[in-house]
Amino acid sequence: MKKSIHLALILILHFSSKGQIACFTTTDTVGILPYSVTLTHCGDDSKPTIYDYGDGSPLTSSSTHTYTTAGYFDISQLVSNNPIIDTFKIDSAVRVVNGQPPIFTTNTCINRTVNIKCLDTGYDKYVIDYGDGSLFDTTVAEITKSHTYTDTLAKVITVEGIYSYATGGASSSKTIQPYEKLISPKTTQYKNLKDIELEFNCSGFNHLFYSYSIKNTLNNNIINQDSFVVSNSDTNITNNISGSGSYILSVVNLDYCGNSLNEDSYISIGLSTSAQNGKNTLTWNNNQNLISKFIIYKNNSPLDTVNTTINTYEDTDILCGKNYCYLIKAIHSNNYHQTISNESCVKSINNSTPPALDSTYSSFNKNNKLEISWKNPAQIDVSRYVIQDISSNSKLELSHPGNTPFLTTHKIGHCYNVYYYDVCGNKSELNSDTTCPIEMLVLKDEGNYQLINSPYKIHYGGTSNYNIEWLDTDFNLIKDVSNSLENEYLDLSPEQLPQRYYYRISAKPNNSSEPIIVSNHFLVEQWHLMLFPNAFSPNDDGINDTFKPKHNHINGFSITIYDSWGKLVYISTNINDGWDGSNNGKTQPPGSYQYQTVYQDQLGLEHKKSGTIKLIR
Repeated sequence: MKKSIHLALILILHFSSKGQIACFTTTDTVGILPYSVTLTHCGDDSKPTIYDYGDGSPLTSSSTHTYTTAGYFDISQLVSNNPIIDTFKIDSAVRVVNGQPPIFTTNTCINRTVNIKCLDTGYDKYVIDYGDGSLFDTTVAEITKSHTYTDTLAKVITVEGIYSYATGGASSSKTIQPYEKLISPKTTQYKNLKDIELEFNCSGFNHLFYSYSIKNTLNNNIINQDSFVVSNSDTNITNNISGSGSYILSVVNLDYCGNSLNEDSYISIGLSTSAQNGKNTLTWNNNQNLISKFIIYKNNSPLDTVNTTINTYEDTDILCGKNYCYLIKAIHSNNYHQTISNESCVKSINNSTPPALDSTYSSFNKNNKLEISWKNPAQIDVSRYVIQDISSNSKLELSHPGNTPFLTTHKIGHCYNVYYYDVCGNKSELNSDTTCPIEMLVLKDEGNYQLINSPYKIHYGGTSNYNIEWLDTDFNLIKDVSNSLENEYLDLSPEQLPQRYYYRISAKPNNSSEPIIVSNHFLVEQWHLMLFPNAFSPNDDGINDTFKPKHNHINGFSITIYDSWGKLVYISTNINDGWDGSNNGKTQPPGSYQYQTVYQDQLGLEHKKSGTIKLIR
């Protein structure tokens, strides 16, 4: 304790003996970023001098310093007679400012008036150039200045920031459009997008200020309100709202001086639809102003136009089970506005009997399955078809969920009819005409074939003729012949046909819009022909000069002939060459010879045959 008291006493005596030796001056006390200050030392130059510039930078002996942040700063000078500090002095504060472009607002009003307010507080004052050649105006932050122009030409307003104790500053500019009076806004379209969403398009001017409100017509409560500035000739604004019913839209043109001009108010159209037997009923609110007519749209196409006394409509041109979507468009008498309702969709119902199917046909396919086909009813949603299998003694009904054709195994003498049920469960009328397929029966008659067919009435417009068709196994047409008057045909030359082929009958309609009908097909597999003579006489008289077979339906062939001693005298793979009774150019003597042949028919079956032939000279 005694040691501490003694040190304090020494310091007091030291200060009192040395006096005041700290002294400095500054070049400026206010500056703009980046601001450099220069200090002049006016004290005892023999003493070490240190400066604290007050912005958090390290202590320094330098007499110059640059500030990089704005604010008020105290500069301190410390003069030392090491290790004891002699004295301490604080200079007056230094102010450093930003020098950024000033921020200001311009609000235009009627009668060519503009209000200007500087929002920032960085400058001591502001000089306003109104851009019309008038005298400059001076103001301070947060004070509104008004100016009235003599015309409505666009003007550029420039505001410059000024410091009281510093040189330099900055300026910023804005372009404004003075106007004489407010202009009524024009809502070009007002639309219910959904039950809780509205949309409107508003045409205005980009220098004017607008506000809108939406009220519920049930209680006149405001559902939504907001303001907007038009950035081009049209603005599209969508509003999510809650509640149901119709809504009043009011748009107003405002200025910043409390003046306003309202547009006509418009009421949205709320549309609802309901399905009743044979009709769709539309209902909408009709408390509209200035409406000249309503246009009703069905599936995006105009359906009808009604007058303004109507708020219900019945659409009877409907089909059972179909979805129909409607909307109402109100055309206003001001010629530029239209109000569009929400789109309302409904699935129709109808208990009336659907029309009968027309153009029902029965024809056989390549698998000899009967295909029953018909023309689907236009614009009717079918839940299922019913095929009636009709014979002389019974009627069998077969349900078919899909479309045409219906495949079945045909029974001789049966005919068919088709009806259907629509998606509402209504049974269609039955076609007055049944369809009966062409039935063909083939009988063999001594190597020939007798074709018998049933000439039913199979075309609604009548049948022009029946054709007998010969087809190969790939169903390519080999030949055909008309048989328009008869239902029987005798084929007298089947050997001229392939070993395997089909018979079929086709019926051509009088009306080209109807299909060609074909019968069941009948497969014929003929036996091949391979006959050799017993003798031949190679004497060049043109009669029986060579030994060769009569044949038909042969694909592969080989033959060998031996004399009575077993010597080979002839070999060939060409069935049409024939043996002329010689061997290597030498005439063979008369007598008996043995032949052996191997061949294949057109069905791919292999056959062997041997025998004796007598050579006569």
